[in-house]
Amino acid sequence: PPGFRYVDDYYLFFKKSSDAESALAALMKCLQDFELQINFEKTKISSIQDVMDDYWTHQLTNINISNDVAKQKSNINQFFELAKKAAKANPDESVMTYAVKRLGSTVIHVDNWSCLEAHLCHTAMGHPNSLQTIARLLTTYKNIDFPLNKDRLTRLVNSIIEDHVDLNHHSEV
Repeated sequence: PPGFRYVDDYYLFFKKSSDAESALAALMKCLQDFELQINFEKTKISSIQDVMDDYWTHQLTNINISNDVAKQKSNINQFFELAKKAAKANPDESVMTYAVKRLGSTVIHVDNWSCLEAHLCHTAMGHPNSLQTIARLLTTYKNIDFPLNKDRLTRLVNSIIEDHVDLNHHSEV
């Protein structure tokens, strides 16, 4: 069927609801052969009118991060405030991961690095699914000799480990 993949979500389109139900049943049966199952909290059959527009991606894409040092800092703060609101309104989406990836295509001025690094640490604490993307961005800037705040990052890593070890969140730890 026609459809698309967005991060780790799939959207498939059918002409009739009964076709969607049959496809879902077939998919569930196929996944059982691999001892996998569908995430029922995120799976639903909806009419096209009910499919929500991912307006937040357009909002985040349309924020211009200036090259001017003073404006850039303000833009970074505005960007993260919008991203946090979008993440709160769309908890099943990977808003913060998208936001961090979006920033990966922006050259941050060294004078604004500490501001961005603080936002990245805050994002990592609240949205651990974004940790790999944040680590890649930190590594990129480290490789071009931006000063990483080792005390801040040490506190972040220790806090994440402490928060997730007892919950057996192996990926985060």
